[in-house]
Amino acid sequence: MEGEHWGRMKPNELFKRKEGIEILTNFFVIFFIVILILSFLIAKVLINVWVVYIIVVFVAIVLGNLLYMSRYQNKFPYYCLAFAFLVGTLLGHRVGNVFLITVLFAGIMFASYKISKAISES
Repeated sequence: MEGEHWGRMKPNELFKRKEGIEILTNFFVIFFIVILILSFLIAKVLINVWVVYIIVVFVAIVLGNLLYMSRYQNKFPYYCLAFAFLVGTLLGHRVGNVFLITVLFAGIMFASYKISKAISES
């Protein structure tokens, strides 16, 4: 395995070697920081409160659906991404109410999760 390239490795070998775990961990941290910065910049640029609320609702719907789709897997990364988006949005917003954005995000994400669950069970 000394001179082996990443492109020729089998997927299960990625988890057997320590470098594979480090790459996955670093990838998650990088993705977390990217989501945090992008949500901050988007919130900083927007000056219309309704556009901020629409973006928060849209992201909450997507994350609620992703949480349901990963119901048998680890949900921690999705909670971390939701946290990164929410913190970035709250730090960068110029208009809107912090409490309303937080409650709207959490409520829509929970409702989207429950709706996805009800649709798949019927």
